[in-house]
Amino acid sequence: MTERLTALLSLLAQDSYKPLDELAQKMSLSTKTVRGLLDDLDGQLSGHGARIERKRGLGYRLDVEDTDKFQTLFVAPAERTPGDSRERVSYLVEHFLRNETYVKMDTLCDNLYVSRKTLTADLRQVEAYFSTFHLSIERKPHYGMKLTGDEFQKRHCMADYLEKRSRNTPASVRPRNPQEYQIAQCLISLLENEDYHITDVGLNSLVMHIVVALERIRSGQYITLREEEYQRWSAGAAYDLARRCAERVTALTGVAFPEEEIRYLGCT
Repeated sequence: MTERLTALLSLLAQDSYKPLDELAQKMSLSTKTVRGLLDDLDGQLSGHGARIERKRGLGYRLDVEDTDKFQTLFVAPAERTPGDSRERVSYLVEHFLRNETYVKMDTLCDNLYVSRKTLTADLRQVEAYFSTFHLSIERKPHYGMKLTGDEFQKRHCMADYLEKRSRNTPASVRPRNPQEYQIAQCLISLLENEDYHITDVGLNSLVMHIVVALERIRSGQYITLREEEYQRWSAGAAYDLARRCAERVTALTGVAFPEEEIRYLGCT
């Protein structure tokens, strides 16, 4: 599934209709383009137990007819099946952070080749990690589980996870990420021009937060700031630098940073 279709799917809901113009606005696309994407998405969902339902005057919603088939879109087996509890916990953390839909225990057991008892023990570790960011795994009968919590905390958790994964993976086997490298080089150039000094650890943390922000913006998951936070992060050197960073990253990736995203970047 393409990036655009994934982003569109994340905006649709099962319990309410979304007007076409609202979807177009959130994706920064024309209604004609989004209508074509909805047709493409409907075609891809047809083989996965779901479809896009349209109702005149209301809009579009996701209709899932076979939950197990639908979940195969999101829970693909790992390239290499996690071999121990530590690897399974890492797999589960990444799954819950990157997917907004429910997943059933049996689906995870099938993909990890473990029993429900083993998975339950791994999930306790996953939930303990999420709790440090005030996040929790919601369980809904007949639907499964998904991660819930504040978007701000989700992003901090994602950045923390990526940083730890990077530190704990030997460079010789670490996958090369061209986007992270390009963003890092872009920021280094900007910070040098601004005569702004930053440690390697600080730069890596900033890159990870930007990578997370890009992923969330692309999928339509935006930061919402309270009024006092909006005002507090609206001025000063940190805000000015964040705005320039966002401009450089937008020029590099083509992803626009809304004002609240710039202010969030200034506080990271």
